[in-house]
Amino acid sequence: NIIQICSTCIRLLDSHTLKTVSEWRPAPGERIDHVGCNKTQCVVSDGNVITYLSIEAGNIKQISRVELDHDVACVDITPLGDSNGASKYCAVGCWVDGSIRVYSLPGFQQLQTHELGGEVVVKSILMC
Repeated sequence: NIIQICSTCIRLLDSHTLKTVSEWRPAPGERIDHVGCNKTQCVVSDGNVITYLSIEAGNIKQISRVELDHDVACVDITPLGDSNGASKYCAVGCWVDGSIRVYSLPGFQQLQTHELGGEVVVKSILMC
């Protein structure tokens, strides 16, 4: 399968026919600003709202959603260790306070915060 992400939707495409198998759209008035994705999950943000999506059995399904204190600058859900391709964590960089936060998935329980301090602007993040 192929996952296509644009500002208005996420599409799961059949890799042979390129036809849309499943589609997810953000709530009315929202858009997709930042995304972290792997073969079974997507996390998207719009401003300070983050949404977690599952990709399984040819469907994109919204699992959870959380509103943060600050706007999101970047997200990552790279699977770590022996995870069978799914991430247990979501790393988020925030604009205003220049912090990096780690949340558990699927419920977005905040596990750790690290403020970088100074005039740092977080633009990209990767868990490895």
